[in-house]
Amino acid sequence: DLPLRNSTILEAVNSMVRDVYNPSTKDPYFPVLRVVDWEEGHSRAQGIFPSGSGGNEESTAEDINFYFGMMMWGSATNNDQMVTIGQIMVGRIGMAAAAYWQVGSSTTIYEGSQQTVPVEPSSGVNEFPAVGIIWDDKADPNTWFYGTDYCAVGIQTIARLPALLFQLVDPMWMTRIINYFVNPSVASNQWHIWSIPESQANWYSILLPAISLQYPSASRIVWNDPRFDIDDGNTRGSILFCSLYWQSAGAQISGPYPVLTPANSTWPPPNGFPIDAQQKYQSLITGPIPSYQSNLNALPSTQSMEASIEANAEALGLNYLNYPTPQAWQQQANNYSQQYQQFNNAYNAQVNATIGLTGSALLLSWQAFAQQWGLPVQGSVQAIQEECTDQLQFLNNANNLCQQNVASMNNIVESQA
Repeated sequence: DLPLRNSTILEAVNSMVRDVYNPSTKDPYFPVLRVVDWEEGHSRAQGIFPSGSGGNEESTAEDINFYFGMMMWGSATNNDQMVTIGQIMVGRIGMAAAAYWQVGSSTTIYEGSQQTVPVEPSSGVNEFPAVGIIWDDKADPNTWFYGTDYCAVGIQTIARLPALLFQLVDPMWMTRIINYFVNPSVASNQWHIWSIPESQANWYSILLPAISLQYPSASRIVWNDPRFDIDDGNTRGSILFCSLYWQSAGAQISGPYPVLTPANSTWPPPNGFPIDAQQKYQSLITGPIPSYQSNLNALPSTQSMEASIEANAEALGLNYLNYPTPQAWQQQANNYSQQYQQFNNAYNAQVNATIGLTGSALLLSWQAFAQQWGLPVQGSVQAIQEECTDQLQFLNNANNLCQQNVASMNNIVESQA
């Protein structure tokens, strides 16, 4: 019912869509199909610009999420052309994801992977549970987060809506992932999913919606475990909805379905969905879904937020006492952001400047670049480029930790008002 047509909202959102996917050669403001790789059928994270080992794409789930949103926006604004383009790209990305990222899928390009179980550490791509990043010259098991199996699978399945997961995830690949992480033939306390370390427990919540596709009972077992935690970009409601949805749809591996209990997480605060689900989905389960006993709008305690601020500062090698206000942490975040932009621009310029160089000339150029930016001077171009991507990841993570501290300090100030 929003007045979307001929409105400022319509113009603003359409501009964002055009920035990513402009199909018209007559658009004077945005390039045509800035990030689309039509040959492979997916987007490229940095468009046509090379980085490290060439163009790359990490998350097919984030890719398909955009085009699904574009399709839904076109539907909401009666833009049939936008709907059609969104449908085409959602279909193409789903096919590309199965072929290039979902190792062992029904259409995988990796010969023999359908007959090979994932192994950690892997000796070849056939043993990957999933590809983390597709580069121009390699299929990389690592991600921009960590080089772990749960990150590689999680970043490819981070789509939340059941319909979108169904479009994205190949059934043969998901069977392989189910057997790897939550093998139904062994006791749940022996599942490989418990290898996720406590410091990365938020990845449980990223994996569970996809696991629910075929094994919703397993997702509920993990949900109830005290080791389970929720990622800041996720909600209890989205995980619970996927589990109950695929349970009601008759997933391949049936119950028993344990009673759902609240997740052990301090943030984000419960959003009320579990109570709504208790009312609407009571008939789907063998027992009630316990309501949250705490205030649904409650923030984490001041003590836990202060502990989080101190831990984030320690991770960055900073003394938290030197940052007594939200503004101080925001300034530090801005500093990291500025450093990221400067280094990223210099790195991309170095990549472009060394095109055509080979052998010792190429290595010497990269060693000089590393020395200029205070990075370890390695003996190979690849090692130096990996140092560069590690530095970019550190600066990005540092900015995120500072932003978390800004939010925590604002919450503390609010709670004390």
